[in-house]
Amino acid sequence: MALDEDQIKKIFKIAKLKQSDVFYDLGSGNGEIVRQAITICNVKKAVGIEIDYLRFIGSVIDTASLMTKKEQARIEFIRGDFEKINFADATVVYNGLS
Repeated sequence: MALDEDQIKKIFKIAKLKQSDVFYDLGSGNGEIVRQAITICNVKKAVGIEIDYLRFIGSVIDTASLMTKKEQARIEFIRGDFEKINFADATVVYNGLS
């Protein structure tokens, strides 16, 4: 189930997301929350981890078409299992999976 912008903003408010944060979205799907972390909160870096190939590719393509080069430089998508990925540099981690 996709979240709307108001729901995403509430998540960021609860997390007290700020510009100095490195934000990770575990199970990032289409990458919307990752992109919103950049555009709404202007975080230092936003990373999405997605195991599903089609969702991963979709997030990369959407980000390339929707974000500026400067914004894209602060976004990373990783295809893989988040249980096997080191995200020690994260200051805020979101996992919306049920």
